[in-house]
Formats: sequence, structure tokens, C-alpha cells
Amino acid sequence: VMRSLNHFFDPIRDIGLNNGRTAKDWALDPNTSNEFSWQKALEYYADGNEDRAFLALGHIIHLLEDMAVPDHTRNDPHKGAGPSGLYTGESSYEKWADETQNRNTLTGLAQALNTGGLQPRLFSSLSEHFDFLASYSNKNFYSKDTISSSLFKYPDPSIIEIGEQYAFGKDTLTHRNEK
Repeated sequence: VMRSLNHFFDPIRDIGLNNGRTAKDWALDPNTSNEFSWQKALEYYADGNEDRAFLALGHIIHLLEDMAVPDHTRNDPHKGAGPSGLYTGESSYEKWADETQNRNTLTGLAQALNTGGLQPRLFSSLSEHFDFLASYSNKNFYSKDTISSSLFKYPDPSIIEIGEQYAFGKDTLTHRNEK
């Protein structure tokens, strides 16, 4: 089984891609075969193998990053075209990020968020990080194949205005108290 199939977590249905293992379980379940799980990272570090421990930590951070991608939280495969991509198409979000987001465009973002009053969320476990970020992404953003999917209707996001090429709603993180 390809490792990339373990990079999905639909928090609404608590499933991974096509009802498979979730990214959260892949990272956190101590009984998984994942050589880069949280448990393995701790074991590597305790054994003095810091290089392997930090490599495992990097894999876990990557899985957390994937929870910010709507495709990864809405059961929407996006490997690309052709036989190896299974004709699933690419992620429009990941394509946009690759084309427009880089060190230059993101310079000063953390400072701007901080001076704007947005504070980091603190959680007591990695599990809570996975849950929050996957839920936020799933609830506030569509992926290409879930905008009008008849396979599974997600309850959110709620559209309040439709433009020429986009639909708009209110972000649940910054508009928590509004209805």
C-alpha cells in the first residue's frame, strides 16, 4: 500500500481515504507499521538516534500540514493524471499554493497575524491538533470534487454569496460568535 494513502482524515466521518486508515491514526497509533509514527519518534529519541527521531517528527508535521488542505479532509484523492495518478486530477488548492506561496509571499505573515491579535491555539495533545485543523479545513473549504458531489454531502461550508467563479461564506475561526 502506498504511504500517500495514509495522508487523509475526514473528521466528519472519522475515516481516511476511501474508508481507509486516517492520517491521525497513521501518525499516532502505536500499533501501526509506520516507521515515522509519534511513538517511533519517541523511541528513536530515547535510544539516542536524534536524526531518525527528527525525521519521524518531520513526517508527523507533514501529516499535520496535510490537514490544512481541503482535499485531505474531504476524502478527495488528487494524485494527478495518467495511470500512476489514476486520473484523479490534481488539487486546485495545492496547485495554487505551489504557484503563489513561497518565502517571499509569506514573509511577515506570522508577525502580521500576531499584531492583528490572532493568537496561536494551544492543545494538550497531537490528537487535538489533528482534530482541530482537519475540522477547520473540512468545514470552511471545498475541494474540487466535493463542491457538487452526490456521493457524500458535507454540511459545510455554508455559502452566503456566489460570485462569478467563487462562493463566499464566513470563516468559523474568525467569525465564531456570528450566525
